[in-house]
Amino acid sequence: MVLISVMVIGSISLVIWRRDSLRTEAHLDSLISREAVFLFQNLVLVALAAVIFWVTFFPLISEAITGTEVSVGPPAFRPFVIRWR
Repeated sequence: MVLISVMVIGSISLVIWRRDSLRTEAHLDSLISREAVFLFQNLVLVALAAVIFWVTFFPLISEAITGTEVSVGPPAFRPFVIRWR
């Protein structure tokens, strides 16, 4: 948990520190352009990674704070992830 916390805090700190040099001069021409769809795809993947991270580590965080053990299984992921058949 400490390593993951250090990595997340370090990554966010670097992005905030370098945000001026990360800005681009280009703008999206259309919401249906290739760049806009690529941006939307990246945002969806980041959101999905955050949800999976939260659901996976929630039992550890909950146990560390409250002392009660919580079990999380596949039903916790189903509202967020499309199941392909």
